[in-house]
Amino acid sequence: MALIAGAGNPVGGSNPSGTSSTLASMGNGYWAGWSGEVNAINGTDGTLFNFMSPSAAIDVTLSLQVDQTNLSGGESLGYEITMNGQIVGGFLAVVTAANTFLDFDVIYLIIPAFSEVEITCTTSDGQNIPFTALIRAQEI
Repeated sequence: MALIAGAGNPVGGSNPSGTSSTLASMGNGYWAGWSGEVNAINGTDGTLFNFMSPSAAIDVTLSLQVDQTNLSGGESLGYEITMNGQIVGGFLAVVTAANTFLDFDVIYLIIPAFSEVEITCTTSDGQNIPFTALIRAQEI
């Protein structure tokens, strides 16, 4: 699990705007991450983010999107957020014609310093369902 502490050092690689399951420092106490496309299929979760928070607590805005092109009616999809191995949030719903989730409501979190964070996506559908996620965080 990548530690994201360290001023100015992008943890996700040398390109701070590239895809990664970790966060990158944007400087001045700001962090950001983009998961890229992550597939979930038939109960096999995809990992959108997996990181350790920096040495200060962070105020996080999380945005999730899902491409439901291949999603069959009556199948479920959702996400789960864990901190230090404990579930702290999530959402799971059955998709119907009246109940679609092309994107989820924006999620706001306060994450304590040095917390192990994992955000996963899931579906019961038998086909790959692509999810993407964006995180913006500020040290508090």
